[in-house]
Amino acid sequence: MEACLFKNRLIKKRNTYFYIIQLSIYIMSDIDCSKEDLIKELQELKHEHEKELLAHRKAEDEVVYLSNLQRILMMIASKYINIPLDKVEESIQESLGELGRFVNADRVYIFDYKFDSMVCNNTYEWCEEGIDAQIEELQQVPIDVIPWWIEAHSNNKTLFIPNVFELPKDDGVRQILEPQEVKSLMTLPMMNEGKLIGFLGFDSVKAHHYYTEKEELLLKVFSDMLVNVTNRKLMEQELVAAKIKAEESDKLKTSFLANMSHEIRTPMNGIIGFAGLLKETSFNDEEHNEYVGIIEKSGQRMLNIINDIVEISKIESGQIELKMNEIDVNSKLSSLYTKFKDEAFNKDLELICNTDIRLKEYIITDEDKLVSIINNLLSNALKFTHSGTITFGYDKVNDYLQFYVKDTGEGITPMQRELIFERFRQGNESLARKYEGSGLGLCICKAFIQLLGGEIWLESEVGKGSNFYFTIPIQVEAV
Repeated sequence: MEACLFKNRLIKKRNTYFYIIQLSIYIMSDIDCSKEDLIKELQELKHEHEKELLAHRKAEDEVVYLSNLQRILMMIASKYINIPLDKVEESIQESLGELGRFVNADRVYIFDYKFDSMVCNNTYEWCEEGIDAQIEELQQVPIDVIPWWIEAHSNNKTLFIPNVFELPKDDGVRQILEPQEVKSLMTLPMMNEGKLIGFLGFDSVKAHHYYTEKEELLLKVFSDMLVNVTNRKLMEQELVAAKIKAEESDKLKTSFLANMSHEIRTPMNGIIGFAGLLKETSFNDEEHNEYVGIIEKSGQRMLNIINDIVEISKIESGQIELKMNEIDVNSKLSSLYTKFKDEAFNKDLELICNTDIRLKEYIITDEDKLVSIINNLLSNALKFTHSGTITFGYDKVNDYLQFYVKDTGEGITPMQRELIFERFRQGNESLARKYEGSGLGLCICKAFIQLLGGEIWLESEVGKGSNFYFTIPIQVEAV
């Protein structure tokens, strides 16, 4: 009876220390009960007690582990807050290593999704010693072969693959991961204002690895931090770029105004000077007509400059209005040929106008804008061509007329071609003083063409000439 009572007390006190159990065995030597049964029972109690201790220690270790992980994340967050722009990439790289070593991952990385081109790129990567880097191999990775992976990330779901080799052999994810010798991995989507922009990944190569829900939650905090610091980096880069652009714009406008001052003063001085001569001095008819011609030319030059400035101001303020009507393209080109043929002849240039006699119907467009575009391109061609030919015309390409103006002039360098359609720029600044003009003509042309629904481009080779092309849609009815 005493032995049974003692046994029951032991069962109720399973958390008693092992040395008490040993003492109990010694005491029980004089109790009228099977000693072997008691020893067996006590051994079972000892085993259960050890399990409880192990579980308790494991729970304590987990608490310490998660606490340390939180501490690391707080340190990373504080580092990200005030980090200079030029140190962001370095800091991200360091933080990947810190977390990778702590969670016992073999490879930690960041991918960017590019849904416009349907690819993703490995942008950052940390690898444990002895683990091969994969960042160079994981560029322009097609995402159409991993639909379920994309779907999970798009729904802001963490992906945990405990065993890569349990995936179907023909699965796109397995085919990407298997050559990297990845055994298991976890990836966390990176969301920016509800939009999927990339993911954070943890690879296990040496052995299979498992993550708890609490680990996942804390690591998700890190992926959100990466989104925030990346956004901050982009915003600061945009601010820097905007500042540089503003400063450059100020310089360009200053240079432009200085050039315009020169361009306006030059014809104005001619007008005032020759008008004074005509007023104060007697000339024969030939001299008189010559000076009047100079005054007229100077006045027209100044008027053209002022008109360009007015047009660019209207474009800047969005005040350009289109007046669409039916026009005969062939007739307009013929008129332009008549206008420029004498100037071409005086420079010993051959002017060629190609019209398509097959195009009998009228097209719907803004007549003034179209004529202004071709007029500007022809003027430029005549200005910069000193020998050879200038050819202009058009071809019908699908629902567009593709116009062209080709010359055998000076040509344009690749660097100049990048700037030639920009406002307040000239293809070659050194030519600004050599050739008269505002330098706004091509910018105005581009703006007009875009308003008409077309586009403009050029082909050129220095010393051989330039070919300008632009398209205008063929409207079926007036708008």
